Amino acid sequence: MAFSRIVRDLEYQEVPEVLELNQYFCVNIHPVGNLLFQVKPLSITETFTNNLTAQLPAKFDKKILFGRGDLCICTFNDGVSSDEIGRIDMLLTKENLKELVKDGRIAPSEIKEEAIYNNYILEDVQSSESYY
Repeated sequence: MAFSRIVRDLEYQEVPEVLELNQYFCVNIHPVGNLLFQVKPLSITETFTNNLTAQLPAKFDKKILFGRGDLCICTFNDGVSSDEIGRIDMLLTKENLKELVKDGRIAPSEIKEEAIYNNYILEDVQSSESYY
């Protein structure tokens, strides 16, 4: 599976208003190979025990950081199937996460554990609480 997207397009862009069909907010669990990562969708409500594999585009024009616990948007063409390799469409920055929490598109509790791991500080817009 070859991807021609340039990595610079994966960072610092606006998060789409509505995710496309089979697109999910995911957290990076750990790398599994060259450009491959094991990811876990945040929005899957049914019991889903297997993590999924997603791939970064193969064309780079600069270094990127996509560490354990970082969040992204992934597309899985056949839905969430453990035998399919999805593609990473966007790496979420701290600013993206703040915007998503503010807009209510991601619950702070969904990313709280990841935020603690990455030392993110996300403020709840409804109160003065901070999530570390």
